[in-house]
Amino acid sequence: MRVVEKQEQGISMVFFALVLALLILPLLSVATDLTRYVWVRSVLQRGADAAAEAAAQRADIAHFQQTGEVRFEIDAQTEAVRVASAHVSPLLAKMVYPSLDYVVLDEGRNTVHVGLSANSRLLIAGGLRGTTVRVDGVAELRMRRSVRP
Repeated sequence: MRVVEKQEQGISMVFFALVLALLILPLLSVATDLTRYVWVRSVLQRGADAAAEAAAQRADIAHFQQTGEVRFEIDAQTEAVRVASAHVSPLLAKMVYPSLDYVVLDEGRNTVHVGLSANSRLLIAGGLRGTTVRVDGVAELRMRRSVRP
């Protein structure tokens, strides 16, 4: 009688281990996916914000002091592209390929908008096609004309 009980105990232990494995593996992949998504999004957001700020700093100060209207220098968009690519380079090591979607220099509203996106392969949510992460960075330019004596 004791031999049968030990065999049943072993079978239930194996069954419990299989059920536990079937529950834990999907939860681990969801945790991994969520961590990867948050990391990709934070790197993209830092890059978009830094690029927008860099482009906003390329305002033509002399023109503003003379006329009072905001005008960006010619290389403002190039500076935004350079800064964005420098900030998102850590993604390439993880085989996430970012792209610069747009750089909008809005002289009427004194703002710069930079959009970045990246395709990331997630284990569960993305499947084979991947998941696209998109962010928008905005910098607002605030200047005053200096008063000369």
